[in-house]
Amino acid sequence: MYHLINAHVGLLQDEPAILTTALRLLEQPALEGEAHRLLVYQLLVALVASEWGRTELLRSSLFPYVLERANEPSKDGKQYKFAVVQTAVQRHRDLCFRVAGTSGLEALARYYHQGPFWVESEHQIAIADESAS
Repeated sequence: MYHLINAHVGLLQDEPAILTTALRLLEQPALEGEAHRLLVYQLLVALVASEWGRTELLRSSLFPYVLERANEPSKDGKQYKFAVVQTAVQRHRDLCFRVAGTSGLEALARYYHQGPFWVESEHQIAIADESAS
């Protein structure tokens, strides 16, 4: 079915143009305001709600970007990005496993269970400067 859809719209390529474009837009540091970034995430949520969209996202170069927490600075952006992951995880985990494999499914599940605002803690160890004494 996927190939019929792609053949119909003339998109026979490795990665759907919509996902490539979404990644390019999200990677732009000066995307005209946060509203545009949020619109891209809303589009991804809608795509991931379908089996085709989920499959293509998990196969695309956009998948690692979605799982990387450091690339989204705003609260709203983090919530929308989480919605992409949440939609993928809550619908057909078996499909996520088949497409992304064990490591991909574990990464999705970890992101989902940690929530939208999880930040890796940094342990700092104070080292005494002996030359200062």
